[in-house]
Order: sequence, then C-alpha cells, then structure tokens
Amino acid sequence: LILTLNGRFLANVNEIHQPYHHIEILRKINQLIGNVSFDANQADEDITRIQSISHEKPLNILIVEDNQINQITLTGILNKFGYQPHIASNGFEALDKVKQNHYDLIFMDLQMPGKDGFETTIEILHLLPKQQHPKIVAVSANTQDSDIKRCFAVGMDDYLPKPIVVEDLQNMLLLWG
Repeated sequence: LILTLNGRFLANVNEIHQPYHHIEILRKINQLIGNVSFDANQADEDITRIQSISHEKPLNILIVEDNQINQITLTGILNKFGYQPHIASNGFEALDKVKQNHYDLIFMDLQMPGKDGFETTIEILHLLPKQQHPKIVAVSANTQDSDIKRCFAVGMDDYLPKPIVVEDLQNMLLLWG
C-alpha cells in the first residue's frame, strides 16, 4: 500500500501493518499531513452499525454474476454487512437456485454468456408466483438511460452501477430489505 496526496509520496506498506485497517491508515495520514480528522470510537460504531444491517434486515441474497472478481467484490461487501449470499455464475444457474431456494433480493448482472440478466429476470418472474417475487437489482457498468429503462421494463426493481459504491449498496439493502 502506498499513500499519496496530490502526487506526493506519503507512506509505504512497511509503515502500516497488515491487515490494513482504515483507522491505522487514517492515523498515518493524520501523522503525515496533520489535518485528517477521525474518531476511532466513531469508526468502531460505524463498523458495528454496518454489521448490524443483516440483523435489522435479514435477507436471503443471490448474486448472479459471471465475472469472478465482481463475485468476490460483491460477496465481500455483503459479508461485511453480515450477509452470506449465494452465487450463480450465469442465468441458467440462477434459475436452478431460484427453483431450490427462496431469495428476497437478487443482484443481477446484465451481460452474461448464454442467458443475460434481462432474460433471466423475465424467467424468474414468470417462474414464481407474484407474492414470491424477489426484489431484483440490476448491477452493471452500462449506465445509459436506455439500459436502465430496459431493466425496469423487464421487471427489475432497481439499478446499481458498477463499480459498486459501498454506501449505494447499503442503501439498496435498507430500501429493499
């Protein structure tokens, strides 16, 4: 880890111990430039609040994503919120999982080989009775209005752009949970 500010070197990995905890990084930045304010107690409260989301909003979550890096990223964030999501690598796997499990929330990639997120969403909604429909959130780097409108047209409930911003994901969990 190398910290820089306006192109100026601040610290390297040898000066901050692993694992990299955000409090330690903020302390090092504060030591080097002296104007970053943080409260370690507040940071601990934030971590507790984040981890409590799954207790406040218990959800069975399915991630439908063909890219392994995106799977790991989204799973890691959801784990920090206290969730243990299931993963489907494509639309066919998603349909199999939906037949075997009840999901409250599905994060659906749009572009996947074989069966894309649009087709998969349509099939999930046709497969399940309306009262059992999960909330389906499109997850895509495509942020054009036509793509977003198509998501809603096929029955998706919301849209989360990539790269994923933790606060946006948190808001999705609170909204749809």
